[in-house]
Amino acid sequence: MSDFDNILKNKLENFREVPSADVFNKIRENYPKRSFIDFIKYNKYYFIAVITALVLTGILISVIDKKHENEKSLVANKITDNTNNSVISNNNSSDNDLQDLSENKYYDKIVVSENSEKKNLMTEVEYENIKIFLSSDTIICGTKFETNITGSLEFLVVPDDIFISKHNNLTVFDCKKSGNYIIRYERKSDNKILRDSMFVTYRNNGMVDVNLSQTILCPGEDLIVSLKNNSLIPEWRNNEYNISTISANKYEISGLKQGINYVVFELYDGECRYKYEKSVEVISTMKYKLVSTPSICSKSNATLTILSENVVASAYTLNNEYSNSDGVFKNLDPGIYSLTIKYGNECKIYDTLLIRDSLNISPYFIAERDLLNKNKYSFRNLTKLDDKGFERNNNISFIWKINGTEIINGDNPVYEFTKEGDNTVELIALIDESCQSVYSETIFVSMSNFRIPNIFTPNGDGIGDEFKVVYEGEIKNYKMTIMSRMGEIAFESNSISDSWDGKINGNNDAAEGLYYYIIRGEDSFGKIIEQKGALQLVRH
Repeated sequence: MSDFDNILKNKLENFREVPSADVFNKIRENYPKRSFIDFIKYNKYYFIAVITALVLTGILISVIDKKHENEKSLVANKITDNTNNSVISNNNSSDNDLQDLSENKYYDKIVVSENSEKKNLMTEVEYENIKIFLSSDTIICGTKFETNITGSLEFLVVPDDIFISKHNNLTVFDCKKSGNYIIRYERKSDNKILRDSMFVTYRNNGMVDVNLSQTILCPGEDLIVSLKNNSLIPEWRNNEYNISTISANKYEISGLKQGINYVVFELYDGECRYKYEKSVEVISTMKYKLVSTPSICSKSNATLTILSENVVASAYTLNNEYSNSDGVFKNLDPGIYSLTIKYGNECKIYDTLLIRDSLNISPYFIAERDLLNKNKYSFRNLTKLDDKGFERNNNISFIWKINGTEIINGDNPVYEFTKEGDNTVELIALIDESCQSVYSETIFVSMSNFRIPNIFTPNGDGIGDEFKVVYEGEIKNYKMTIMSRMGEIAFESNSISDSWDGKINGNNDAAEGLYYYIIRGEDSFGKIIEQKGALQLVRH
């Protein structure tokens, strides 16, 4: 092209008039003709644009033909009918997008392969909309849609998430997943494909996951209701119990009655109302009675039987130690026991019971020194049988022993000691050889002029309420000190006329038990007198 410009410039240089057509023709005759390659070279961008447009057009045509071919090949799957439940599964109809199929009729070209001679024959097939679904496009609040259809179920084409069954004369479309779905009917008849479609929107997202703490509760137990993945506030439909909010989507129900109760509420999202109903049972309170035999003579021979009257218990436990499933306990000691009964759904009853001690022998006596004879004592028998005086039972008998030697002196003997110092007195109370008990005391006997009791009972009954020392004769420089076993001084006196009332230095009551005394003084002849011994403080 630059050669042409140079030729034209040389010819027209300094030319003032417009050249004629002949001038231009002569110039062209001398200009060399361009080849096809030059043409392509100088117009290459135009050629690239044209070729790109042709390729894109070919791809688009191929895609459209493929889509039409897929639409012609739709075939409904078989229906498996088990009693009244039919399910249709279509692997090629998974898209849930709504499409506009409202045209009355349209045409398309398909290839029909009848034989080798007609292999490339193009046949025109007509698609015609007919009325198969008797329901209009609809929104379903839930998971099931029931409707009448006039065609056979085998020509239905449904998405994978929808399952079909028959219920009476209705066709049921069950879908557990919320969303928009298209249900198609397509049947080939001669050169026509008859079809119908219906759009169904399932709104079952209101069916939230509801969790109950238990479905079987114990009497008086509260129920916890938890709603998962929920933004709606439940509308409760039962006023027979109390409902309180614990936190977001968590509620407590109290006041449930024994028997069957129904938890009912609804959720409303502005378009759909969803109802939840569940039964929970509150089992009956267990009724039972206790049958026991007492311990005999404070031994491990008591028995206990728990009898259930209306509910079968799963476990009985005494003192959190002994457990069984039949409620029978043997070889029990007398005393107080804690009882736990487990029944139903881990329900528990707590109770306290007493195993009595029958023929419980509690021997006891008081030794009283004679006023005239300091070595002579009277023994007052205060033995009890089952917390009552022994006199009420004629079968009880007693054996008295002094320093291991048996003496026969009846229920309340009198005995004069001949041994100075400590003397052991035993009282054996018995009904038979297997039922007996022993009580003993040590009595200090002095051959001096002192009369010192070895026991006193400061309980206010007027008998032996004070510990008082008596000296037969004259004594001076007298001092008495009473100490506990730990060495604590409980009482001191410089006068033999003073007595100890059982209080620690005149304040608080001294505890029951053994105490020691030291008595010092001088007789009328100036002889030092010293007396030591033990005394027993008893308050009952």
